[in-house]
Amino acid sequence: MLDYEKYNPDVTPPVIPEMDASCFRGMFSDQDAITSVADLKFPESGISSNCFASMFSNCTNLTIGPSSLPAYQTAKYCYANMFSGCSSLLTAPSLYGGLDLSTLADYCYTQMFKDCTSLVTAPSLDAYLLGEGCYQQMFRGCTSLAACPDLPATQLQAKCYMYMFRGCKSIASPYTFTYIDDVARDCFTGMYQDCTLMSVYTESRALYRREWKIKIDGGTLVDTYATDMFKGTSGTFQGTPEVNTSYYVYGGLDDGITMISSGQFTVSAQKH
Repeated sequence: MLDYEKYNPDVTPPVIPEMDASCFRGMFSDQDAITSVADLKFPESGISSNCFASMFSNCTNLTIGPSSLPAYQTAKYCYANMFSGCSSLLTAPSLYGGLDLSTLADYCYTQMFKDCTSLVTAPSLDAYLLGEGCYQQMFRGCTSLAACPDLPATQLQAKCYMYMFRGCKSIASPYTFTYIDDVARDCFTGMYQDCTLMSVYTESRALYRREWKIKIDGGTLVDTYATDMFKGTSGTFQGTPEVNTSYYVYGGLDDGITMISSGQFTVSAQKH
């Protein structure tokens, strides 16, 4: 795409009209012959509802996605299921960093990378203003995903992280929120369900010394904010975490001790 400011700072880039709803929905779904779409360019504006939904879903031989999705705004379901079932996908596109200045649309990234079993690293998620269900099931079934991305939002919306990392069997620890202003209905429901490498305890022990809690100073509480959040994990605590209550997860250890995906640990020599 032409960088207008680079070549002529006095030229105003054209405004891309809004796409028709669902215009590229399912366009390449189930195409096993596609292995890379690294050179495919996506627009910076004009996003509409469902416009890229399921665009590459179940392209099981796709290994390299587009380098970026640069749009500075989202629309309802715009990227829903976009790469769902792409079991060979190794690289995820970067998402426009300016999204931290705008509100995510409802369900915009729902199930975007669901069952991308080869994906190791998640893209950065910089948004501070969330929409309902915006990240719902985004990485569900990504069994190779090694860690959670930063989640900087402090005012949560209904279902925003619901089942986000369910079945991510290589994630050892939940993301540690600095603080949260408000929780919302089902915002954490099933977030780490069936993450079998993860263990949560109510007391510090051995290799599980890092304190984890949902920190809320005031704010609003609802009854169903974290149902089954840790169900199916491997520690002794698998219930609904209480706010402002300490739990203990993997971490807080001396350098050189690393958990591997089998649930075992490796120890390397230390420099003194």
